[in-house]
Amino acid sequence: MTNPGRTHYDTDVLVVGAGPVGMALALDLAQRGVDFMVVEASDGSVAHPKVGTVGPRSMELFRRWGVADAIRAAGWPGTIRWTSSG
Repeated sequence: MTNPGRTHYDTDVLVVGAGPVGMALALDLAQRGVDFMVVEASDGSVAHPKVGTVGPRSMELFRRWGVADAIRAAGWPGTIRWTSSG
C-alpha cells in the first residue's frame, strides 16, 4: 500500500529520540558502520544544557567515538567540571 505525500526510507536501525541515549546510540552505530536514522519530535533547539557533570565513563565513550575534543571545545559553562578516574 502506498501513502500519497509520504516518503519511504530504508534503514537497518531506526533510533527514536535524539536525547542523550539516542545520540549515544547513533554515535556507536556510526562507529560500527551500521546504517541508521535518528528521528526526533522536537525542533532540536536547547535553551540551556541539561547536564550538570560529565563523568569518566561518558568521556571514555566520547574519546572512543572521536568527539571528546569537540565536546570540550563547545563552550561548556565554567560550572562544569571534567573528571577523570586516572
